[in-house]
Amino acid sequence: MVVLKFGGTSLKDFESIQKVTEIIRCENSQQIIVVASASAGVTDNLIRLSKNVLDDKSDLIFVQLRDRHLELMEELNLPDESRRPVEFLFEELRRIIYGTRFLQEASAGTRDRILGFGELLSSRILAAYLNGHEATTWLDARDIIVTDSNFGEAEPQSEAIKANISGVRIIFKTSRIIVTQGYIGADDQGRPTTLGRGGSDFSAAIFGAALEAQEIQIWTDTNGILTADPRLIENARTIESITYDMAATLARLGAKVLHPKTIARALDEGILITVKNTFASEKAGTRILRQTDSEIYAVTGRPSVGFLKSDTSIGEHSFLSHWDGEEKTRVVRLREGVYEASTISLVGDGLGIGGEGHTVMFDILEKLNISPLAIFSGEHHVTAVVEKDYWRTAIRFLHDICIQVERKVPENSRVRYPAA
Repeated sequence: MVVLKFGGTSLKDFESIQKVTEIIRCENSQQIIVVASASAGVTDNLIRLSKNVLDDKSDLIFVQLRDRHLELMEELNLPDESRRPVEFLFEELRRIIYGTRFLQEASAGTRDRILGFGELLSSRILAAYLNGHEATTWLDARDIIVTDSNFGEAEPQSEAIKANISGVRIIFKTSRIIVTQGYIGADDQGRPTTLGRGGSDFSAAIFGAALEAQEIQIWTDTNGILTADPRLIENARTIESITYDMAATLARLGAKVLHPKTIARALDEGILITVKNTFASEKAGTRILRQTDSEIYAVTGRPSVGFLKSDTSIGEHSFLSHWDGEEKTRVVRLREGVYEASTISLVGDGLGIGGEGHTVMFDILEKLNISPLAIFSGEHHVTAVVEKDYWRTAIRFLHDICIQVERKVPENSRVRYPAA
């Protein structure tokens, strides 16, 4: 049994859905769960709609969303009976908009109901198109993924999900392919919820864990996990294999890879995760494993972070609150009065605590004549906090020196840069 999750860019138009259909049908497994994200840009529009739902600004957004999906169904040449569920979804969304506007009250629960429509729409369209090629069943994830009632960041309830998952196994007796939604669930009262950032990947891991899948495939628009963001660094390379811990480190430090929750859920069950490119499906992508023999080095960072110093200090050491609120980390050479900055991180084996990562980072920033505001490390990374104006230059140079081509080391440096 395999889980295939497709991101928004993989479901954005006619050509993309054709590619996705080909990938699914070529999968050899006899049991396939397809987890669909909303089409690219749709969730952003639904967020705008939810923010303007109390006035008529939301009407134009609604029309644009409806027209986009109806045009896509026309391009896919879906039969009338396949279009009706999508039309019913838009009628439901219209009722929510008008009802909320009438009451002049938009709760967090209402926002989650609205935001979940993107996945419901894309999954309906994908399931209908797939069903024209091979028997496919559409599944409402809200009937399986039970969460708490923390709207916007709902937490899955594992025991309730296990109790519901038997319904999926029954479907597999008559259908090889099931299409469902990422990102959404429902609380124990049946109220729709959303799983927060990275929710669709998380959904794939939840289904994979509950069904004891052999593999979770994450299909996106890059050739797996790269050594840097390809939008920033054109010569970023694909990492062939990476450990769960290293992938989670990259995600925490700002890389556009899987959410740490996704990785943790797969790690708990020992499930292989593969990250691949929908538009270059012949490429191997990246495998995420418990262990890997290859050395992993990558560069990431955040262009804007909240920079806070606690009152605790020991000599020249101080403490920096991690930007995502998950931890406090010891840092050195902290300058006062900086509240917004950027981070650049080098992630790799042997670079963190007890390794030579600090020396690497100091050497590179010195070449650029940049004085770091702080440098701190974890088990698999060293991270520098720098002024925002230097971020783009520093992260590109870090990649060139440590990963790509140059590797010119100061004569007095103890650093041994990784080989290409």
